Amino acid sequence: RHNVLSRLASQPVPDIKPEMRPGFVDIITVGCRNLRASGLASVERPFLEFVVPQPDEDEAKDKTRVSKKPEPENPNFLCRNLIPVNLPLLPVFAPTLRISAFDKSLGGLRTNQLGVAFVDLSAFISEPGAPEEEDVRDDSDDENTYNSYNSDTDADSVSTKHTEDEDDKERDFTDLSDTDFVTEDKEEAEMASFRKHQSVVPKLDPRVPANKVKMYMGDPDTGITRPHEIGSLENNHDLESFKSYEFLQGQGDGLGKRRVVGKWKGYVRVVYDEDAEPFLSLEKINNPETFQIRLYVLNASKLCCDGDMDPEPYIKASLGDQVHKGDWGGVGCTGPSPNLNQYFEFQTSLPGRSSLKVDVFDHNENLLMQDELIGSTIIDLEDRWFSEPWQKMGQDYRSFMKQTALAMKPVEKRNLRSTHSLIPQGALHLWVDIVPTTDLKKYPPHDISLPPPEDWVIRVIIWKTINIQPNEGEDMIDMYV
Repeated sequence: RHNVLSRLASQPVPDIKPEMRPGFVDIITVGCRNLRASGLASVERPFLEFVVPQPDEDEAKDKTRVSKKPEPENPNFLCRNLIPVNLPLLPVFAPTLRISAFDKSLGGLRTNQLGVAFVDLSAFISEPGAPEEEDVRDDSDDENTYNSYNSDTDADSVSTKHTEDEDDKERDFTDLSDTDFVTEDKEEAEMASFRKHQSVVPKLDPRVPANKVKMYMGDPDTGITRPHEIGSLENNHDLESFKSYEFLQGQGDGLGKRRVVGKWKGYVRVVYDEDAEPFLSLEKINNPETFQIRLYVLNASKLCCDGDMDPEPYIKASLGDQVHKGDWGGVGCTGPSPNLNQYFEFQTSLPGRSSLKVDVFDHNENLLMQDELIGSTIIDLEDRWFSEPWQKMGQDYRSFMKQTALAMKPVEKRNLRSTHSLIPQGALHLWVDIVPTTDLKKYPPHDISLPPPEDWVIRVIIWKTINIQPNEGEDMIDMYV
């Protein structure tokens, strides 16, 4: 045993340090969303710090400038940070990028940490010998994709190229603008194409006048109807325009519960060439535009409620400090599946404040008790506007209407979530339009309100009854209606 130990002691200790190579962590920051400070304090002048741990040396760091535009809780940074680092050849040894959100207050004399987000860099390092992944985002076009879909170009210039299999899978409309038809045949062929690719058509409320149905749900006479999707658009389509990571605060080890205090939006990748082209051209997002957000809520379905009473739901929609409360009650507007038909509008700039929150409350007639929150759903407007799939939705209808109408975005069924349960608390059927403020007069909002209630007389005439059996132990029936 002594000899074995002597031999082991005389042998050199193997080097277990991973083999490294110089590289860069390429970070493009769009901004932070829904930042929150501790307690009653408010966010004043936020900035970000990026830290990458390094072996046997100091950490590699970089930070952004202070930004409070368009507002401190939703600041845009719109910058690129290229951090030189030493990275392992094997992704299993990759470090973790730490993104810390700080806030300067008291004129810059005090700096508080708001939260920390973590990005595992192993997903961006390839195994030795493996082909490098190509950027999935194509920035070859000089013009913004989202601008090209909303410009006043000729109707025949808007087209979507895809194969027949993709056409059946995506259920998009077919562009027949370049087909050589005679005028009448061309119109008939276009209408046949619209009918062929219809999605599930929602059941319309019979009380809505026919002319109003044509305005906002399409035109049943021609077969053009607003598509209806089972589930949210995020679940059915890839609408993630930017990667997002949540800022966390708290230990999470029993000393304090971790809570989400905001999120970071942008792109992270690993490159080995300092002159590598940016993954995303900042010119496309560097000039925020002002938009009007139009939220159309048609109805709710299968709302959960406590007790035996039917809920009296109403909507509260909010975008930052803009809060709108809908009406409650009315004929057909109560119960687990009410007709709501309510419209809300907001003003915002994108990139910028973009989390549209829709809450459904159950009205409580007892003034001493608060209304109960049934569930909520959150729509990321930023991801939609900068998403090419979302921009393409309904563009063929816009082309068919010769640019006189907005793209017909589909009605989506969004589940309502609650912190008190893991299962959905019901669903809302709605759609969202994002309209540049320069086009507000050109495209007025739809009127989806229900007509006022009318008084009716219901007459029931009973002529006779047959085969009514008496109760057990009785010979006669003392019957009344």
